[in-house]
Amino acid sequence: MKQYNFLQGRLGRSDYMLRLLLALVPLLPASFLPAPQVWYQVLLAGLVLAVSTALAALFSVRRLHDLYLSGWYALALLVPVVNVPACVLLAVLPGTAGLNPWGLPTGARLQPEPVPAE
Repeated sequence: MKQYNFLQGRLGRSDYMLRLLLALVPLLPASFLPAPQVWYQVLLAGLVLAVSTALAALFSVRRLHDLYLSGWYALALLVPVVNVPACVLLAVLPGTAGLNPWGLPTGARLQPEPVPAE
């Protein structure tokens, strides 16, 4: 199965929380508006909800990669009783230090190996 580039990489705790907040901000005004009545309002509301949900899932997968876990564990966020504790753990647990199969931590650089003197 081919893994796409946007699912690659890792996302630290602070980056995860900031990006998740920015992805969910468009949903905030929708909670104060009346229910959509016309088809294009329903379409627009559905589109905003779909994009916000997709971005939240993408960020969760990358955060799981930072915790050295498979991105498939993001499906646990769909289980009603499990999703709230899982989100809290994603926000609180520190990522793994150093290189893992999904790359370096956010902001880290690979140090070049010293060249031996001859």
